[in-house]
Amino acid sequence: MQTRPWILPQGARALTYTVNISLAGTAYVYDMANATRLDDFHGPGFIQQCYRCADQIPALTVFIRPDANSSRVEVVVELGRVWGAANAAAAHLGPYTLQVLKDGVAISPVISVPMHWWMARWRWQSAPRPIIRSWSQLLAAKLIPPYGTKGIPGTITPIDPKAFVYKGPMDNAGVMEYMPETGGRLDIGLWTEIAANAVLNPNDAAAQAAVLAWGEVAGTVPNHPRDENTGALVSVLQYPLFNTTSVNRGGTWARGNASIFNPTDPNAAPTSGWTDDDAHYPSLSYPAFVMTGDPYFLENMEGEALEVFTETAYWSGIAGGTTAYINRDQDRDYGWSLRALLETRRAMELAEVDGPIPSWMHNSAYYKTICDNQLTQYTSTWVNNPTAAGTVFSAGPEIAMHATWQGDFEGQVLNTAVWLGYDEWRPALTWKTKSVIDRVNLYPAYPSFYWFSLGPGLFNVRNPDPTSPSAPKAADYYPDWKTAIAGYPAADPSQWKPGEYDALVADPTNGGKLSPSASPDYALQAYAHLAFSTANGVPGAAQALAKITPMIITQEARCSIMASADGTVVVPPPVNPPPTEIQMPTTASLNVGQTITLKLNNTQPPNADLSSLTYHTPPDGIVSTLKVGNDVQVKGLKAGTTKVLGDANGVDTAGNPVALETECDVTVSVAIPLAVSLGTLDKVS
Repeated sequence: MQTRPWILPQGARALTYTVNISLAGTAYVYDMANATRLDDFHGPGFIQQCYRCADQIPALTVFIRPDANSSRVEVVVELGRVWGAANAAAAHLGPYTLQVLKDGVAISPVISVPMHWWMARWRWQSAPRPIIRSWSQLLAAKLIPPYGTKGIPGTITPIDPKAFVYKGPMDNAGVMEYMPETGGRLDIGLWTEIAANAVLNPNDAAAQAAVLAWGEVAGTVPNHPRDENTGALVSVLQYPLFNTTSVNRGGTWARGNASIFNPTDPNAAPTSGWTDDDAHYPSLSYPAFVMTGDPYFLENMEGEALEVFTETAYWSGIAGGTTAYINRDQDRDYGWSLRALLETRRAMELAEVDGPIPSWMHNSAYYKTICDNQLTQYTSTWVNNPTAAGTVFSAGPEIAMHATWQGDFEGQVLNTAVWLGYDEWRPALTWKTKSVIDRVNLYPAYPSFYWFSLGPGLFNVRNPDPTSPSAPKAADYYPDWKTAIAGYPAADPSQWKPGEYDALVADPTNGGKLSPSASPDYALQAYAHLAFSTANGVPGAAQALAKITPMIITQEARCSIMASADGTVVVPPPVNPPPTEIQMPTTASLNVGQTITLKLNNTQPPNADLSSLTYHTPPDGIVSTLKVGNDVQVKGLKAGTTKVLGDANGVDTAGNPVALETECDVTVSVAIPLAVSLGTLDKVS
């Protein structure tokens, strides 16, 4: 770990900061005069110094961090050690009080800390760092998902941001401490509802403050094992099997929050209020960091990115133990874990614009290596899987039981990778998006009750072979989606409301809407996947999005909505679409983005009467624009509408002259809403 002497300009007077702590009736002083000077952090418009004070209370570290170019100062307090006897003695700490002094004069109130969790952190700051980037600027830079307010499929559930206030050390500010809890939570999804609400309401000061509050809470979550030998959080490149699980399962084990509590020992320290879970871990720090450039939030992000490995080193172990791999128990485990790595990598790149990352953090090259390792495994194991799991269902990491909504979570994260500029993930994104496109395209040929394929379905994509449950043969997999989901709902009548199944048998398409038991929460995740894929230009995504939109438009949405910057997207035509030739007069039924060629009879003059042409939009009834050559445009066409494009006198319906060619192209361009619910929709454990 690098250190530098404290060098002052000639004639300058050193400011002395001290931190007074009172614990169990004993006073302790952490003095900057006895501290080790660490590397500075160069931020946007500030330089933050860092002093690590000499230990006074075992395992309790105090960092004093004054700005070199302003009067701002902060004190960061961390509890934990990862090696040797200090880790073996792991215990939560508290209660205690803390006060910060400058040249012997108190500059902070006496702060009461009710309990300090092992491997958690908190800070006092003399002033918060200001918001320096607007959401519109962040969107233009593709640093945040493409949120907007137009085209929302349903009503938005209002959020009161004033209910989410950080009250002090170890406070949760409304974040769910028991992370395995499922349901419509505000803190889970690609982004939290709190962050999305702030994006949609940029002038609401309380909404912005709530985002910063949750950035502070990220320190409270006990996932910050700082390596006392390096000064940075533990490196999974150096220790790929490092874990802080409840018991020592081998590898590089350290006692963490999960291993402290001993219910059989009445004298044991209490467990913390937090239970981590990769499958429901929120993105707490990234929105706060990109808003402010505050390095405290950046460090909290590192804790989130490390937790995806420390919760279990099982998958790293079975892969040989030389490379750290994120949890792949479920698709959502993998998705949210990958999101943490991608966001941390991008945040480090953003921070490096202002200067090198200090030694007490890991730089972007570190996170790039980790992300590249995940991509190599993802591609070789799942994208290139030669069985139907890979070629038909785009299933992975789960390749036997496919949870479609979790696959859509995963698809949103793969979209995030491409959106943030990591185009090496595009083949994986295209592969994963194929799954939701194929499921959407089951309609209307397949009855709508099989729209459970967009709902809480856990489908076997293969016929389990009891002789080889962990190594299925290619022949074990079903040949297509219809076979895989056939009978799923009927096989479990508890999934159905009274009379619903019989009603769908009588009306298989359910009037073009999702069947009532297909929860909109799950369908909106498919919608999110498709909308983000459309924004990233994934082939076929826009067409599938246009198809699904009318089916869920009446359903209630949560607050986090994804859209293009202006809320709409023009559907791109398919790549090299095959032309369709039709003879006049006839009826043309066109698909979105399809180009056809109208070949008029040679005996007809160029100003032939085209009144016999009837244009039908696709079943979704989306308003379209029909163009004939460069001469005629008829807007506002709806399903079944007949428009007279010209008459025998060579004028259009407005009486303007028309010069029709004997052979002309008709192109359908469609403006569709691009809207997506991203957060909190996770109701099945």
